Parts: sequence; structure tokens; C-alpha cells
Amino acid sequence: MRAYISFILFVIVLLAPFALITLLPDYDKCSCDHQATNAGDKEQSQNGILAPSILRTIEGVDRHNGFIAAWATVVIAIFTATLWVTSRSQSREMKRSVDVLAQAERAYICGGGPAAVLTTTPQGHKVFTTEFTGKPSHFLAYVNNYGKTPGELFGYYINFLDVEKDSDIPKQIPAVPKERIFYFRDWIKPVPESRPLPTRLMIPTDFHHPIVYGRFFYKDVITTKFHSSGFIYRFGNSADTMPILAPEAYTEEREETIDTINDLALSKPT
Repeated sequence: MRAYISFILFVIVLLAPFALITLLPDYDKCSCDHQATNAGDKEQSQNGILAPSILRTIEGVDRHNGFIAAWATVVIAIFTATLWVTSRSQSREMKRSVDVLAQAERAYICGGGPAAVLTTTPQGHKVFTTEFTGKPSHFLAYVNNYGKTPGELFGYYINFLDVEKDSDIPKQIPAVPKERIFYFRDWIKPVPESRPLPTRLMIPTDFHHPIVYGRFFYKDVITTKFHSSGFIYRFGNSADTMPILAPEAYTEEREETIDTINDLALSKPT
């Protein structure tokens, strides 16, 4: 509908100068000259109603050809500008569609994990188990990709807080000790199951209300951008860790820079 209206307006603007010629003073002069030339032929005047008007218009166009050329130039310029604006708008719309598709298809890597206790088997081996009741002793790190394409994990950090009330959690993430930053580079496939990581952290024994939080840093293959996602959990009396309402800084998904990735590499133990 919009294109149809634009076409009608373009035709009106294009034909406007021909209508304006009929309003010019010398158009009447052309009319008088034409009538004088054909005064002797009454039959032609009576039967040719449209022809004299066309002839007068042609004479007017010839008389004002400079004006017509200038008008045509303006109309062409407007038409060209309209095409440029339309093409630019379509290009932006196409880019927006591509961006939306990329966001839908890219990797979304996140992390977390259960609580566990360290036990000893009858054979004397130390193992972690998630089947227990009571106070946990360790946190087991896991990673997952709930996107549609693989993502490249570069590393993560995991740390603990001792906070009784969720409302007392610091708005800004506290500085993470270097020993809690882990450089771990690997591809994470988009599969339903979470993948265990080698990180097994002991929950500080002097914490009365322990909370675990962390952030995973990765790159997706679709946009080739660096991202990170965070988590924050509270421990209970079982392996289940419970998400809590915390400031957005702990859980937000955000874009990262290559400098952040380089800092992860520098934290790798030597």
C-alpha cells in the first residue's frame, strides 16, 4: 500500500509542471494566437475541443523548456534520494535480521554445579559423592552449553561469600583471588548434559552461610565475539545448590574483550 501511494505521488509531482504551464500568463497568449490562426475554420474549432489544448500545452512546454528540464532534474534527484533511503533502510533491516538469527544460533555457555562431600571408600580411596545429607564440604564445577552451536571456553573463576541474607550480598563483585581463577581452554558442544570440570573447591569451613559464585568466559563461532555468564548459589543440606536473588553483576550475560581473556591466560599456574 505504501509503495502504491509513493508511486501516485511520484506521478503527480512529475506531471505538476505541465499543469503549472496552464496557469502562466503567456499560456493565454498562446491560446489567443492559436484561436486567431484558426479563426477562419469554424468547423475545426467546433469539432476539435481537445486538440487546441494539447497544442497550447506543447507550445508552453517549448516556451518553458528550461523550467521543465530543471523540474525534471529535481524530480530525478528526489527519486534517486528516495531509492537511496529505501535501500539503506532495507540494508539496516537485513542486518538486524542477520543479528537476530546469529543471537538465536550462537553458543550460550554457563556454569554451576552441585555440592558434595569427600568420603573414603572401603578400599581406602577418596571420592566425592553427591548422595549425602547435612553440610557439604566441596563444590563441584560443571559447564553447559544451552545454545545451538559449539563455543570455545577460555576459563572461569569460582569464589565464596559468607552472607546470611540475600539482601546483604555486595552489589559489586569482590576481588577474586588468583588461585580461584582457572584458565581452561576447550570446546563445549551444545548437549543437554552438563560437563564436569576438574575444579573441586573446598567450601571454607569457617563460613556459617556460604554462597558460591562464578563466571565463565567463552567465544561463540557465529559472531566470533567474547562473552561471559555468571552464577551465584546458596548451599543447603543436600547436593542441590539453590539460585538466589542477587545483584545483576553476578548473573548477567555480557560481552567481554580480548584483554579479559588474556588476563585469564596470565592466571594459568606455571
